[in-house]
Amino acid sequence: MKYVQPGFYEPTDEDMLAMVIKDLNNNILGAQSGNPLGISDNFLTAYAIVNGQPGYTPSTRSTHLFNSSPITPVVMSPITDRRLAVQLLDRSVLQDGFTDIRRWYDPDVAYTFLVCGDGFSEMADGTELYCFGFDNQTATANNPGNDPNLGPDKVFANALAHADLPAPTMVVKQDQEFHLDLANVGFAYRPDLFDPHTIHFHGFPNAAPIFDGMPLASVAVLEGATIPYFYKLQIEGTYFYHCHVEATEHMQQGMIGNLWVESRQNNIPVGTPLAHLPPGKGTTHQAGYRYAYNDGDGSTEFDVEKPIQITGLDHYFHDQEIAIQPPAFATLFDTYPLFNGRGYPDTINTNSLLNSLGKYSQEVDTLITAKKGQRILLRLSNVSETDFYTLTVLGIPMTVVAKDARLLRGPDGKNLYYRTTSVTTGGGETMDMILDTTNTKPGTYFLYSTRFTQLSNDQEDYGGLMTHIVITP
Repeated sequence: MKYVQPGFYEPTDEDMLAMVIKDLNNNILGAQSGNPLGISDNFLTAYAIVNGQPGYTPSTRSTHLFNSSPITPVVMSPITDRRLAVQLLDRSVLQDGFTDIRRWYDPDVAYTFLVCGDGFSEMADGTELYCFGFDNQTATANNPGNDPNLGPDKVFANALAHADLPAPTMVVKQDQEFHLDLANVGFAYRPDLFDPHTIHFHGFPNAAPIFDGMPLASVAVLEGATIPYFYKLQIEGTYFYHCHVEATEHMQQGMIGNLWVESRQNNIPVGTPLAHLPPGKGTTHQAGYRYAYNDGDGSTEFDVEKPIQITGLDHYFHDQEIAIQPPAFATLFDTYPLFNGRGYPDTINTNSLLNSLGKYSQEVDTLITAKKGQRILLRLSNVSETDFYTLTVLGIPMTVVAKDARLLRGPDGKNLYYRTTSVTTGGGETMDMILDTTNTKPGTYFLYSTRFTQLSNDQEDYGGLMTHIVITP
């Protein structure tokens, strides 16, 4: 969701940006020439104005540099020192300003405001389980309509006890910058816990460890705080994200979500030759064509896509959590195998599911619909902490085109796609499969686990890992 500039902000984006750049230029020129205004009046006055604008939030670094700047030029007499002080602050403020302002108008920036907390989710047999999770509060934080019930100061109240299962789906584009703010609202139903949280973009090659979410090399967000994450989305594919603090516990409790990066090949010029587009799609790229990966030949073109995230919950583990008892890690066993946080038949319910608190906590269904002849891309991720899972689709040809966010191509570029009727994944793996319905008769088909013990909702049979694929004429 993009930031929208609220009309009540003063000044406008354009005026703010022009003012910042003008002041920065004056500061740099003044410092270089030794003009006292470059380090005193113009310098401090300009930044006092900029720091007070509602459209700009100074970073900790910018605030420190501003507060440590000398009040009079005699304190920092060498020109080189004055120039360095001004340039450091200029660079920091410009970086802050462009980061905030670009979220409002730049299509090359994606932004999400996630909040960590707890809540409840109802299983398909009616059992409600206590969960940890994330909630998307981007619209609340943005508040483009100046709603008095929304705004950054309302995020924590709106997100309290609002954990989603699975975590909110995030879809971003290759080559974008992805800015993510992560806040920790705390546990409403476990006030004895003060767990910090992180975001781990599983399988994605982060440029800096601090944004990776691994506790040993990055920073976690404490209760009541917010920290920013930054990603440059260079590699397309199917990923997922989760909290990596006390990973087994937090993931079992539900802090996992779908995430994928759309291919830049979607935006190539119309008419670009592609040698292996599906039959009936021609030999060149056309407006509206979508591809799972940058295949260079159109072979991963698809019409419909659906995330399929395999998780599972151990109801005994969750009961121990809400009862303030030590959870049993040694006997962890998923009594509720789930697709996108639901067991069958809830998997085919396209409505969001309410919990006993009156909040929508399960918003991702797994019903797959397509017209005969269309190609269906399944973005599969297994994030179970306990087991391997084998899924099958009978009656529809399935081709695996990628694994762990990498197109199946050999070192020499040879195509390594393969046809199959089933796929097996372990925890932490992702796969991309394309179902070709060209020769499939209209009707209802099934995607399900081949192990009968995973086709249940605890003691209730005919549930668990199963969903429908509905093919229409």
